Amino acid sequence: MFAISTKRQLARESTSADGMVINSIPLELTAWIDIGRKDALLKGTIFEVFAMNKGGRKSPKGKAVVIEVHEDYSVISLLRDGIVQLNDGTVAEGKVVEKGNVVEVTERNGNKVMVSSDKVKRLDYMQDTGRIEKGDYVANEVFDREKSKTFVFGGKLRGRYTNEQMTHLIEEFGGEVNADVQSETTYLVVGADYDKDPNFEKAKNLAVKIIREADLYEMLGIPR
Repeated sequence: MFAISTKRQLARESTSADGMVINSIPLELTAWIDIGRKDALLKGTIFEVFAMNKGGRKSPKGKAVVIEVHEDYSVISLLRDGIVQLNDGTVAEGKVVEKGNVVEVTERNGNKVMVSSDKVKRLDYMQDTGRIEKGDYVANEVFDREKSKTFVFGGKLRGRYTNEQMTHLIEEFGGEVNADVQSETTYLVVGADYDKDPNFEKAKNLAVKIIREADLYEMLGIPR
């Protein structure tokens, strides 16, 4: 666990970037980045956004979440601290992102609250943030577009493809499928009875990213 924490700390301190902003709509806090499905990017991934000043120093602009993934690019939206009051009087506070007709709030305890815009009575942002601009950089402490992606299945897949068929699809995608979770495993894909699979506990202990079968379909760009 110490090695994992150290790796993440070094990643946070590094000035290296995973990608770049190729276009933006500053007033709408929306931008396009040069990372896409071909890089095994998942919707919902959160990136740190920053500019690089003279002398090689970071100028942080906040964090942004991936809201759309396409083959060669993706769309991100800047996260801002806000308070959302619903029509029934319920209040949610945390990182807010507006996704079309849905408002998503990631609370400080990690819980996600997703509500339809028509149920939102009031949305107040607590403070403004830096604007995303073309030429800014994005980085994530775990994501690495240059690294070959390795997958392990936890349980039996329940979709249109069997574990064996999905293995072939992942290999065509350029990835690799292993039988057991290791420290370098990129994703554990959970299927039926995943909680009974010893790979599930290994993945949690090694901080391996756990994704659903639906996430894998989206990553590969294949219909469910």
